[in-house]
Amino acid sequence: MKQARLIRSLDTTEYGADWVHFGDLNGDGRPEMVFRQGPCMLDSKVFTIGRFEGWISPEDQAVFCLTATDVEGRILWQVGEPFRGERPYRTHGGNRMTQVADVDGDGRDEVALIRYDRLLVYDGLDGSVKRERALPYDNFCRVLPVNVSGGDYPGEVLAQCGDEAYPPYTYANPAILYDRNLEALWPERSYVGAGHNPNALDVDGDGRDELFIGYTMVDHTGEVLWALDIPDPSEHVDYRVLDDLDGDGEVEIAYAGSRDALLVSLRGEVLWKKEHHHIQRCATGKYRADVEGRQVVFCEKHQDRVYCYRHDGVELWSRGARGYARTLAGAGEGGLDLILFESPTGAFPYALDGRGEEAFGFPEAKGYQIPPFEGRQRGDWGLNLKAELCDIDGDGREEVLVHDRKRMCIYAVPE
Repeated sequence: MKQARLIRSLDTTEYGADWVHFGDLNGDGRPEMVFRQGPCMLDSKVFTIGRFEGWISPEDQAVFCLTATDVEGRILWQVGEPFRGERPYRTHGGNRMTQVADVDGDGRDEVALIRYDRLLVYDGLDGSVKRERALPYDNFCRVLPVNVSGGDYPGEVLAQCGDEAYPPYTYANPAILYDRNLEALWPERSYVGAGHNPNALDVDGDGRDELFIGYTMVDHTGEVLWALDIPDPSEHVDYRVLDDLDGDGEVEIAYAGSRDALLVSLRGEVLWKKEHHHIQRCATGKYRADVEGRQVVFCEKHQDRVYCYRHDGVELWSRGARGYARTLAGAGEGGLDLILFESPTGAFPYALDGRGEEAFGFPEAKGYQIPPFEGRQRGDWGLNLKAELCDIDGDGREEVLVHDRKRMCIYAVPE
């Protein structure tokens, strides 16, 4: 089996984190990295009461450090104090709590994030706070820069609860859209099956994003265009991918629907639905040359299985696989896409091709010792290996960055 090539290994002991983000912070055309230490969504009081009592300590809730580095690991700036405790702190749900994007049109990326009940925008150049807004609740944990005004950059910011809600709201509600000055553009609202991962895309070509929150499509004006009829109100969207799977020029929406897998048209028509137990992640790509259109994979959490479907819902294959999939574009033979898996077991990531067979591995995976763990959700304690994708050298091909809180290995995908 082919092996990825190790480009470099970084010692991140002083600032390493579960959550790493990429962007051009200084406007030089090259990516930098932003590491966020802290409990992320668990910093809310909602995770200290009721059924969550005892989940997280006050000491863990106070952890916060934001570190920007270049791709060589050199620190550019730092906000807060790096964690130096002997035992690991607990964290969860931080992948969408920080975003790196140019939200003010100055040609450099800013860092937008939520901490406690504050929405903050940091200057990517030096880490100073450019803008700040108090949120109505401390359990918002999703932030998404969007462009609903038709400008040249995503100047508006969506903030969403994204998980456990305070009454009277249902799970993952509400959401609020803020304008470029962080003034409320849309008031707080609830959405069907709001879930964890809002998306924004200009699907009608008018230069303004439509928003996808839960099972709802929202116009740039805030008008709800449609919402799926979901009989069980406890179901929510764990993940969503927008892609033109059948090649007709119109995007379809793949939903990892916390139970079932769905493909939906832009008009809100359910094209097909596959009943499962707990679909938690999906990815799309051109994984097969011999199959028309693009394909979609769904990750079943409770059965530790991944399913690959054609655009019309015909199952191509399934196999045992525990983890979360994403697409590694153009990394397969003949320029086909591959499926990169990140495992919650602490094992090394691995790549699958369009037939469900392992495409390449990582040399350090052989002999790697999975850290011992007794308890629930190993990844909350920094004991998983995360996998990130970023073209760090500007050659047009994404590298794979495998990391924990102390080390990052940057790999080139095999030709």
